[in-house]
Amino acid sequence: MRVARAALAVANAVKDEKKRAVLKQRAMRAIADIQLRAQMEQLAGRQRTRGKAAPPAGVPSMLGGVPRKKKKKSAAKKTKATAKKPAPRKQSPKRGAAKPRPKSRAAPPTEQLEADQPAVVNLGFSDPTQPDYPLVKDRALAPGETYYFWLEVGSEVRGSISETPTALPLEHLPREATLGVMLFGNEGGFELKAVAGWLRLHADGTVDVATPADVPEDLFNEHVARQRLFFEVRAPRTPGIHRLRCCICFKGALVQSYDIEALVDEDTSTRRPEAVLRSRMDYTLSSTLGRQTLDSYGEHRLTIMLNDNGKGTHGFRVMGEGGEYYRNRTFDGQEVQDIVERARRALRRVSWGSDQPWKQGDGYLYEQDAQRSQLTSDLVRLAIAGYRNYDVIASRLDEGTGTLRDLMRTPATVQLALKETARLVLPLALLYDHTLDTDGDPSEYTLCDTFTRATGNLEEHPCFLGDCPHRDTQGSRVVCPSGFWGYRHQLGIPPTLGSTTESPAELPGVLECAGEPNVLISVSTDPAMRERDDHVRALTELLKKDNVTYAETRKAIIGHLRSARAHVVYFYGHGGVDDGVPYMQVGAPNERISRATLRAEKVVWSNPRALVFLNGCHTTNLEPERAIELVSGFVQTARGSGVIGTEITIFEPLATFFAEVFMTELAKRTTVGESIRRARLRLLEKWNPLGLVYVPYALASLRLS
Repeated sequence: MRVARAALAVANAVKDEKKRAVLKQRAMRAIADIQLRAQMEQLAGRQRTRGKAAPPAGVPSMLGGVPRKKKKKSAAKKTKATAKKPAPRKQSPKRGAAKPRPKSRAAPPTEQLEADQPAVVNLGFSDPTQPDYPLVKDRALAPGETYYFWLEVGSEVRGSISETPTALPLEHLPREATLGVMLFGNEGGFELKAVAGWLRLHADGTVDVATPADVPEDLFNEHVARQRLFFEVRAPRTPGIHRLRCCICFKGALVQSYDIEALVDEDTSTRRPEAVLRSRMDYTLSSTLGRQTLDSYGEHRLTIMLNDNGKGTHGFRVMGEGGEYYRNRTFDGQEVQDIVERARRALRRVSWGSDQPWKQGDGYLYEQDAQRSQLTSDLVRLAIAGYRNYDVIASRLDEGTGTLRDLMRTPATVQLALKETARLVLPLALLYDHTLDTDGDPSEYTLCDTFTRATGNLEEHPCFLGDCPHRDTQGSRVVCPSGFWGYRHQLGIPPTLGSTTESPAELPGVLECAGEPNVLISVSTDPAMRERDDHVRALTELLKKDNVTYAETRKAIIGHLRSARAHVVYFYGHGGVDDGVPYMQVGAPNERISRATLRAEKVVWSNPRALVFLNGCHTTNLEPERAIELVSGFVQTARGSGVIGTEITIFEPLATFFAEVFMTELAKRTTVGESIRRARLRLLEKWNPLGLVYVPYALASLRLS
């Protein structure tokens, strides 16, 4: 108490009014918590001699400052002396009956955050009879028992199960903003009572609970109630290692995700040699949650995280509409692979006439100007594949309610989060959600007449704003390109920054650019790249010549990668995979760049952190699940802001047109998601649907300042 009162005296002596107010508020809270803790210790002494008692007089309720009336407890909440005994557990011949769960021996609840302490994200479990006290992390949870999972942003909590506590400098947090926290379980795993709660970021730098998920009845410590977000969970009845996923969102965008692992076992008294309750951050766009960075991410209507559960299944964690849309479903691993392959087979058919991966000799079917008949047949093929994929996903997420379809009717920003071990990339652009009969004769399908009569920019056309007249027609065999997510929405697939000590702290949402963007153009000198020279000239004319750097040897390219202050690094050449390692061929046909090159050559960007465009023509076996290693290298090692890639191999006419439109839009300060969408639509106006092959491994909201 003397230390707290001394801190109050120091605070009163500070001249800076704003700083004085912050320090004074913290000191007062510390004094209040110390007084409250003394009352609790007195109460605990009475409880040890007389059993459980009510809170001491004057201790406010956790829900509003008025003492809570004592509620009649359910069987699950009664003390051991009065509770209805559960059915006896199955006894082991060696161990006998299950041992009772011990009380937590962790340290008391956290002290108030001091002025020079970094705030961190703490996570853990607690017993419902002592929710203020974290359970120790080297003891198992009991099967079928109720616990609280909790999250707190503040000083480091003794008893937190975070492997590496993530520091959050409070001075950079957005003021008076809210963070959504969502909890996800797995099938047959933890049962959740509530799934979402909200944290509030205050102007004085503190973080507390804005909207609780669950409020423990036996929670007495006001400080803990103010700062700690609780979720009531029931442990699985089956012993073993089980998982939870905790996601932190800002304006609908997933910015951090934690994988929580817990051992469930009948023996809860034995202390294990290592932690059996632990948490690891495996997805992050921002480790500091800086104000300007978070604001630059913009509003996201839908976020999807595809999570490999490690047992041949994948979890779909879907969040939308500020937490109102929440879905947690499990898909068989083969189902997800089928979705990916169905989309790629359709794209390959449209591009070179075979559903097999590209090989030398396969020709581009859109080499010449397309006709309406060609577009019709190809859009029908793509729409049938896209609707079948959408049906698999939506039937599991919505169970026939159509909620997802209604949510995504009008243009929006969508995020697909790729964590560190992600390999499968959902083909979001190919999802088709207009009602469609997929079993008709191909010759019976037609194009939407409203679309075919369109004039002007398609992004302003009613169909692409969610008002296609054929959207809801039952048994429809009319295809409208506005039914594809890639034509209607801004899509972003930002990979995680990683969790190593050298990982960048933030994925930027804005690239500082006072004038025209600086662009590094890196090309292959393969004579087979016949459109290269004309393409480079066109880009130089579209952009300011003095801002374009051109390189055509590996040595020159690496030198420019190290030293150039490029906003965009553009690779125009071939790509491939050698011994499982993806690469981009640059310079002479025998020269290349891989992820390891970036580390070996010390390619690290700071300001600006370039957007990388991999326009790989005639690539071999460089589809997303293989390219992701190279993509992650540019983001994690070189610290780029994102990467543009492709779903399948592409041809020069497509590559040159798309890149020129994209660069033009980006230079206008259009976001990456919208620049890609407009490039797709400009191609569609030329009766070419293959703009859908481009994949933005970046925030859809990324733009030049």
